[in-house]
Amino acid sequence: DLGDAQSGLALIKSWASQGWLHRILDPRSDQNVCYLTQDARRALDLVRGMRRNDTIATGGSINGIASRLKHVALKVGSDPARIRKSIEAEIEALHQEL
Repeated sequence: DLGDAQSGLALIKSWASQGWLHRILDPRSDQNVCYLTQDARRALDLVRGMRRNDTIATGGSINGIASRLKHVALKVGSDPARIRKSIEAEIEALHQEL
């Protein structure tokens, strides 16, 4: 149960507008034919792979991921004061590890 009672056609239109589904008219049968986009297939492959593989995250790996995400967020933002504050916080965290 998805909690949202959308019709099949509404879902097809929504997924097509979001770029997950291609919808074309088959000239031989005058029916709509839908197929997943390459991005949708990649997303499904990723999820299937995650379900197959047992992934163990250690504290260090989680901290590393968080650090990289912060780095990306800082590159997106351009506020010098915020960037400086973040760098100073990272330096302080490194000093505490020593």
